[in-house]
Amino acid sequence: MALEDSDCCSRNMCGNLRPLDIKIIDCNQTEVMKLSRPLACQGCCFPCCLQTMDVECPPGTVVGRIEERWSILTPKFDIKNEAGETVLKIKGPICQCNCCGDVEFEVSLKLSQ
Repeated sequence: MALEDSDCCSRNMCGNLRPLDIKIIDCNQTEVMKLSRPLACQGCCFPCCLQTMDVECPPGTVVGRIEERWSILTPKFDIKNEAGETVLKIKGPICQCNCCGDVEFEVSLKLSQ
């Protein structure tokens, strides 16, 4: 189960850019993973303030990070390990909404540019 920890004001005022913590809970109600994202702006408008999310597993031990890369048209993210090395890249489509199907994101290894 995943539980979001954010406040009402942030959810209403900042929408999907809000700061949040997501706690991943196992069947014994034990927190096994935590995802933390600070407040940030949209990448194409504010390239100095891109989205990031820390991944902790177990909570308190950072095992990686997701970082948005600046792009005008498509969402792009780097998945980094605990040493800060990029291990995966994610690229999304220009249009991220689709009423009739899935929105596909391309995931590739760092070596395959």
